[in-house]
Amino acid sequence: MDHETLVEQQIRDGQALVRKFDQSKFPFVSAFWFYYPDQDAWKLVVATDEAGDPIKAYTRLSGIISSIEEQGFSLDISQVKLVKPTDPLIRALRIIRIEGISNVRFTSNLINGVYIDDALIYRNVA
Repeated sequence: MDHETLVEQQIRDGQALVRKFDQSKFPFVSAFWFYYPDQDAWKLVVATDEAGDPIKAYTRLSGIISSIEEQGFSLDISQVKLVKPTDPLIRALRIIRIEGISNVRFTSNLINGVYIDDALIYRNVA
Protein backbone atom coordinates (compact mmCIF):
# COMPACT_ATOMS: atom_id res chain seq x y z
CA MET A 1 0.00 0.00 0.00
CA ASP A 2 1.28 3.45 -0.87
CA HIS A 3 1.94 5.93 1.88
CA GLU A 4 3.20 9.44 2.39
CA THR A 5 6.73 9.77 1.06
CA LEU A 6 9.63 10.87 3.22
CA VAL A 7 11.07 13.70 1.16
CA GLU A 8 14.66 14.86 0.82
CA GLN A 9 13.98 18.06 2.79
CA GLN A 10 12.78 16.02 5.79
CA ILE A 11 15.88 13.84 5.56
CA ARG A 12 18.18 16.89 5.52
CA ASP A 13 16.25 18.53 8.35
CA GLY A 14 16.58 15.38 10.48
CA GLN A 15 20.33 15.28 9.87
CA ALA A 16 20.62 18.96 10.81
CA LEU A 17 18.71 18.35 14.04
CA VAL A 18 20.95 15.41 15.00
CA ARG A 19 24.05 17.54 14.35
CA LYS A 20 22.56 20.31 16.51
CA PHE A 21 21.78 17.79 19.28
CA ASP A 22 25.45 16.82 19.26
CA GLN A 23 26.60 20.46 19.34
CA SER A 24 24.22 21.39 22.15
CA LYS A 25 24.95 18.23 24.17
CA PHE A 26 21.30 17.13 24.06
CA PRO A 27 21.35 13.58 25.47
CA PHE A 28 19.76 11.10 23.09
CA VAL A 29 20.37 7.48 22.16
CA SER A 30 18.33 7.18 18.99
CA ALA A 31 16.97 9.41 16.22
CA PHE A 32 15.06 8.24 13.19
CA TRP A 33 12.15 9.02 10.91
CA PHE A 34 9.32 6.55 11.51
CA TYR A 35 6.22 6.08 9.40
CA TYR A 36 2.98 5.77 11.38
CA PRO A 37 0.55 4.03 9.00
CA ASP A 38 -2.52 4.79 11.13
CA GLN A 39 -1.81 8.52 10.69
CA ASP A 40 -0.23 8.26 7.21
CA ALA A 41 2.50 10.47 8.62
CA TRP A 42 6.22 10.50 9.32
CA LYS A 43 7.55 11.57 12.73
CA LEU A 44 11.14 12.12 13.72
CA VAL A 45 11.42 9.89 16.80
CA VAL A 46 14.09 10.82 19.33
CA ALA A 47 14.82 8.56 22.30
CA THR A 48 16.05 10.51 25.29
CA ASP A 49 15.86 10.27 29.06
CA GLU A 50 14.70 13.89 28.90
CA ALA A 51 11.30 12.58 27.70
CA GLY A 52 10.58 11.75 31.35
CA ASP A 53 9.79 15.46 31.81
CA PRO A 54 7.89 16.31 28.59
CA ILE A 55 7.45 20.02 29.26
CA LYS A 56 11.15 20.54 29.90
CA ALA A 57 12.15 18.25 27.01
CA TYR A 58 9.91 19.87 24.39
CA THR A 59 10.86 23.35 25.60
CA ARG A 60 14.52 22.45 25.14
CA LEU A 61 13.75 20.86 21.76
CA SER A 62 11.94 24.01 20.64
CA GLY A 63 15.00 26.10 21.53
CA ILE A 64 17.32 23.75 19.65
CA ILE A 65 15.09 23.77 16.56
CA SER A 66 14.84 27.56 16.57
CA SER A 67 18.65 27.85 16.80
CA ILE A 68 19.25 25.92 13.56
CA GLU A 69 20.27 28.37 10.88
CA GLU A 70 20.75 26.04 7.92
CA GLN A 71 19.25 27.37 4.73
CA GLY A 72 15.94 25.75 3.91
CA PHE A 73 15.51 24.16 7.36
CA SER A 74 11.79 23.71 7.90
CA LEU A 75 11.36 21.05 10.59
CA ASP A 76 8.54 21.86 12.96
CA ILE A 77 8.34 20.66 16.56
CA SER A 78 5.04 18.93 15.73
CA GLN A 79 7.00 16.56 13.47
CA VAL A 80 9.19 15.36 16.37
CA LYS A 81 8.18 12.73 18.92
CA LEU A 82 10.30 12.41 22.06
CA VAL A 83 10.21 8.98 23.73
CA LYS A 84 12.06 7.31 26.57
CA PRO A 85 14.78 4.80 25.69
CA THR A 86 12.55 2.14 27.28
CA ASP A 87 9.83 2.66 24.64
CA PRO A 88 8.91 -0.67 22.95
CA LEU A 89 9.89 0.68 19.51
CA ILE A 90 13.32 1.73 20.76
CA ARG A 91 13.84 -1.60 22.52
CA ALA A 92 12.91 -3.46 19.32
CA LEU A 93 15.39 -1.45 17.27
CA ARG A 94 18.30 -2.24 19.61
CA ILE A 95 19.44 -4.92 17.17
CA ILE A 96 20.41 -2.13 14.76
CA ARG A 97 23.39 -0.20 16.13
CA ILE A 98 24.35 2.95 14.26
CA GLU A 99 26.83 5.52 15.53
CA GLY A 100 27.63 8.87 13.99
CA ILE A 101 25.01 10.16 11.56
CA SER A 102 23.82 7.74 8.93
CA ASN A 103 20.83 7.14 6.65
CA VAL A 104 19.87 3.50 7.13
CA ARG A 105 16.50 2.62 5.61
CA PHE A 106 14.59 -0.12 7.39
CA THR A 107 11.39 -1.22 5.67
CA SER A 108 8.72 -3.91 6.15
CA ASN A 109 10.30 -5.76 9.07
CA LEU A 110 8.99 -7.42 12.21
CA ILE A 111 11.34 -7.21 15.20
CA ASN A 112 10.38 -8.80 18.51
CA GLY A 113 6.68 -8.39 17.72
CA VAL A 114 7.00 -4.76 16.59
CA TYR A 115 6.22 -4.15 12.92
CA ILE A 116 8.33 -1.49 11.22
CA ASP A 117 6.50 -0.35 8.10
CA ASP A 118 9.19 2.16 7.17
CA ALA A 119 11.97 3.99 8.99
CA LEU A 120 15.09 5.98 8.20
CA ILE A 121 17.59 5.70 11.04
CA TYR A 122 20.24 8.38 11.69
CA ARG A 123 21.63 7.05 14.95
CA ASN A 124 20.76 4.20 17.27
CA VAL A 125 23.03 3.43 20.19
CA ALA A 126 20.25 2.45 22.60
